[in-house]
Amino acid sequence: MPEAPLTACDVEPIHSPGLIQPHGVLLVLHQAGGALRVIAASENAGGEHATHPAAYLDPEARQQLERAMALQPHGAGDLPLGLLRDARGALWDATLRPGACTGASGEALLELEPVGPAAAEPRGLLERLNRGLAAIQRQTGSSAACQAAVAAIGQVSGFDRVMAYRLLGDGSGEVVAEALHPDSVPADPALPASYLGLRFPASDIPAPARGLYNSAAVRLIPDARAQPSRLLNLAGGDAPVDLSRAVLRGVAPVHLTYLANMGVFASMSIAIRDGKGGLWGLFACHHLQGPLHVGPEIRLAAEILARALSWRLAELEAGLAERRTARLRAASGVLLAGIRLPDAAGRPQPPGPPPDADSPALLLAACEADGVAACPRIPGLEPVRIGAAPPDAILELLCAWLDEREAPGELGAPEPSLQTNALPGLLPPDLASALAADDAAPCGLLAIRLPGAGWLLLLRRELARVVTWAGNPEKPVDTGRRSAAGPDSGLPALSPRASFAAWSQAVRGQSAHWSEADRAVALALRDVLGEALLARAAGIARGNQELRRRSEETRFFADAAAHDLREPLWQIQVLSEAIGEGLEDLPADRPAAPATVADLRQLTQSVVRSAARMQDMVGELSRLAVAGHQADRSHPVPLRDVAGEALEDIRRGVSVSPELAHAVLAESRIDLDGLGAVSVRADRAQVRRVFQNLFSNAVKYRDPERPLQVVAEARPAVGGIVQVQVADNGVGFDPAHAPHLFEPFRRFPNRSAAATQGLGLGLAICQRIVSAHGGAIAAGVPPSGTGACFSFTLVEPDPGKLEEAAGAPDGTRTAGDPA
Repeated sequence: MPEAPLTACDVEPIHSPGLIQPHGVLLVLHQAGGALRVIAASENAGGEHATHPAAYLDPEARQQLERAMALQPHGAGDLPLGLLRDARGALWDATLRPGACTGASGEALLELEPVGPAAAEPRGLLERLNRGLAAIQRQTGSSAACQAAVAAIGQVSGFDRVMAYRLLGDGSGEVVAEALHPDSVPADPALPASYLGLRFPASDIPAPARGLYNSAAVRLIPDARAQPSRLLNLAGGDAPVDLSRAVLRGVAPVHLTYLANMGVFASMSIAIRDGKGGLWGLFACHHLQGPLHVGPEIRLAAEILARALSWRLAELEAGLAERRTARLRAASGVLLAGIRLPDAAGRPQPPGPPPDADSPALLLAACEADGVAACPRIPGLEPVRIGAAPPDAILELLCAWLDEREAPGELGAPEPSLQTNALPGLLPPDLASALAADDAAPCGLLAIRLPGAGWLLLLRRELARVVTWAGNPEKPVDTGRRSAAGPDSGLPALSPRASFAAWSQAVRGQSAHWSEADRAVALALRDVLGEALLARAAGIARGNQELRRRSEETRFFADAAAHDLREPLWQIQVLSEAIGEGLEDLPADRPAAPATVADLRQLTQSVVRSAARMQDMVGELSRLAVAGHQADRSHPVPLRDVAGEALEDIRRGVSVSPELAHAVLAESRIDLDGLGAVSVRADRAQVRRVFQNLFSNAVKYRDPERPLQVVAEARPAVGGIVQVQVADNGVGFDPAHAPHLFEPFRRFPNRSAAATQGLGLGLAICQRIVSAHGGAIAAGVPPSGTGACFSFTLVEPDPGKLEEAAGAPDGTRTAGDPA
C-alpha cells in the first residue's frame, strides 16, 4: 500500500480539531479562586464571546453548574446534570466532564445536547436493554454472541445497520456479525447490501482513532453532512483544546468523506473490550435514511450492551482456553519425554517410557499449531521438535534473533514474547532466506521465553487464502487538498476510497492469526516445561552446593585426620626407635638385666596403646564415612531395647575405655523407662550407634562432683514422626558453641579431662544417621539448667517406597534391603 495516507492518518489532530458537531453546544470552563469563567465556547453558543457563564446559561442552570464544579473533584468521571436551560431559554441535556482540556487544572467541558426521545420513555428503553442482555448471555459461541449483540443495539438505538467489527493482529478488521433493518437499502446500488465477512484495512481506523476509544467508549455522528461549528478561544491563548472525551468533538474531513462514500448519514461507534481491557473491536452503527440523533440514555444503553458482550466473549475465550489447556496437559508428555534432563552430576538421564502414539497430534491440536519446538538454553539439552518445525540449526538462529529482539525486562515488566502471522517479513534477510529454504518454514510464530533461558515456539505454516475486502484497500492519494495536519507537515490530504464493492485479494506469506486463547495455551505449556526445567535446575544447584560442601568437608576431614593421626604415629615411631636402640645395647653373651627388660616391655606396651588409639581413630573415621548409608528400614525397632543394647556396649568399652565406663557407670543412674514401647521403622544398628554416641558423650562429659544421671524418653509417632530425647546432668556446653556441635572434628574446651579424647566425630555421626532417617537433631539445656539435652526425630518411611526399594530390578542395595 502507499505510505502517504497511512502516515498522514497517524498525525491527523483528531483529538483537538478546533471544531464541534453543530447539533450541540460546548463550553470550556475554568475555575480558579472560586470564580468560574468560560475560556472557550462553540461558535453556535451565542454569548457574544463573553467569558462569564451568565452569557450562556440561565440563572438556575448557572447555579447548578457552579455547585457541581465546587463538589466534583478535579479529574473525576463524567457527571450528568440533567436538563438545563441556556440564556435564550432553550432546554438541553447537559453533561459535565471535569479534567484538563488545555493543560491547566480546574478545567472542565460542559456539553449541551438536544433532548432525545428516550428521555420521555425510559421504561421501553430499559425493557429493550434487558432483552438484549439476556440474549447475549444465553449464547454459547462468540459468533452467536456478537449476532445477539448487534441485534440488541439495533433495537435500542434505531440505526439501520449495526455491525460487529473485530480487529485483527495487523490492525485490519473483519465484520463478524451484522443486523440490518428490513427497510434499509443503500441509496447507491453499487454499494454492498451487506458487509458481513468483508475485511477493512488498518488505515480505515488509524492508530489515533483507535486510541480515542480509551478516552470515550462511544463516538456519535448524528449528521455526517452538517457543517461543523468552530470552537472559539476566549482566553487569548493558542493552546488547542483536547476534546478526546467530548461527544460533540468535530469529525475529521476524511472520515466524513468516508461515510459519504458509504452512503451513511449518521453513525455511532462503540468500543468492545477484550478480557485484558484492550480494544477487541467496535460496533459500527450506520443510518442510511438520514440524520439520526441518539441521546445519552440510548448511548449508555448501547455501551452497557457492548460491555456485556465483552464479558461474554471473555468468558467464552477463557472456557475455550481452559478446555484446550486440559487437553494440552494430557498430551504434554510427548514434549517432556524428548527433554532428557541431566542429573545432578550433569549426566543425561535415560529416556523415559515412550509417549502414546497419538500424543504429538493431540499436542498440536491443543496448541492449534503445525509445529512446536522447546529450545531450553541449558548446556547438554537439545531442542525438542514436534510436528512441522525447522531443524536445530535454524531454531538456534531464530532463538538468537529472539534474544536480541526481546531482551529480558526489569522485574515486574511484561514477559518477553512475540506473536506474528507474518514472520518472514520481520526476520533479517539471511535468516528469512534460511527459513524459506526449509520445507517446514513457518509463517506464524508465537514465542514465549522459558524460565531461565530459551524459548517455547508455536509455529504455523502459511495459510494461502483469498481475502474479500470492502473495496480496494490500496487507496489513492489526493494531493489537491491541504492536509489537516497543517501546511508545513509535508503530508498530502487524505482521500478515502470511493468504492466499497467486494474486492478479492490472494494473501500469501501469512498464517492464521493468533488469539488470546492461543496465547493462554502457550503460557500453560511454558509452565509445564518450566516446572520440569526449574526442578532440574534446582536439583543441579543443590547438587553443586552439596558437592562444594562435601569438598570442603573432605579437605577439613583430611586436615583434621592428618593432624590427629600424626600424634600416635609419632609416638609409635619414637617408641619403636627407643626399643630398637635398647635391643642394640643388650649384651649378646649374657641375659639382659631385669630392669632393662621391664623398660622395653613398658615401651612395647606404649606402642600397642598408640596403635590401638590410632585404630580407634580410623574406626571412628570409617563410621563417619558410612553413617546414614545403606540403612535397612524394613523392620520396626523398639527404641528401649536398642538403647539398652547401646548401654551394654558402653559397659564393654565401646567408644570409651572399659575402666572409665566401669568407674562412671557403677555410680550412675541411667533411666530408659521413658522410651516405653515406642517403635519406629529404622536401621537398628545405626539407631544403636546414635544412642552409643550420646551415652558415651554423657560419660566423657560427666561432672566429677556428682554421680552421672541420664534420662532417655520418646514420644509415639505423630504424623509419622517419632521424637526422642536424651538428657544428662554433666558439665554441658557453652550455648555459643551449639551451632557447631554437630560439625566433624569439633572439640571445645571443657573442664572434664576425658572430653579431650577422640576426634570429635560422635555428634557428626549422629546427625548423619538421623538425617538419613528423614529427621533432625538439636542440642539444648535440660529444664534443670545443668548438663546437656539432645533431641532428635526419626521419620517413618513411606510403605510404598519400601516396597519399591525391595523390588529394585538392578540388584543394588536400597533403603528397603536387609543390611
